[in-house]
Amino acid sequence: MILQLMKYEMKSTYRIFLTIVISFILLTALLCIGMINQNPILLNLFSLSSVVIGIAAFIAYFVTILNRYYKNLYGREGYLMRTLPVKGWQLVLSKFIMAMFWSCILGITVVLCVMITLQIGVWMAPPNYSYTLWALLKEFIYVVGGNILVYFLIAVFCAVAESIARIYFVISIAYLPVIRKWNVLVAIVLFFVIDIAETFLVQRILDGMTMDGYTDIITIIKQGGVHFGYVFVAVSIVLTVLLLFCSSYILEKKTSVK
Repeated sequence: MILQLMKYEMKSTYRIFLTIVISFILLTALLCIGMINQNPILLNLFSLSSVVIGIAAFIAYFVTILNRYYKNLYGREGYLMRTLPVKGWQLVLSKFIMAMFWSCILGITVVLCVMITLQIGVWMAPPNYSYTLWALLKEFIYVVGGNILVYFLIAVFCAVAESIARIYFVISIAYLPVIRKWNVLVAIVLFFVIDIAETFLVQRILDGMTMDGYTDIITIIKQGGVHFGYVFVAVSIVLTVLLLFCSSYILEKKTSVK
């Protein structure tokens, strides 16, 4: 049944997310053309457009995730969804999986577009500058270590997952029957309260990991990055599971649709 719910979610969201992906690809192509032609007017125009489209894409991404959860489960569509022979956790999990799927697609698209743009910029730069740019990049990876990049990517993935689960949770709390007024304000405040609590918890755990035995800055960066990656990923995973569980429980046991 979860696969059928995911299929329905895919049909309902693919137009919006594919539009965002195609917009990034077309804009990257235009930006690269402006860099190759070395036309300052086109370059400035496309650079400004990339900023505007980037902000608009983030807003569209955020609003789509929020609306798909709210309208489909707590809005008018909620009556239809409640008639399906499925559990609350199946509804929440199907939406979470598809939200993560599109988040990964968008993230990969943005990274590839940035890498292509940087590569074009390196090709168009003076030879000495190009050599220095990539030499510094390779030296940084060699000194700090490639594991830091891996930990960073995993941490970003877990942070996105925890943010989506947090959105689901605060919406579920905001539409509890006991909260009739100020539900939007409650959701916003709760979202940031959870973020502050998570930051405090991670900081307290890191404070307990002393690095007094390390004498050079490179070792501190390496070991500190690894420690932060472990702690942040662990906390994010635990919070994601907890928030999804609470959202499922609230949806099934404590709420009613409009």
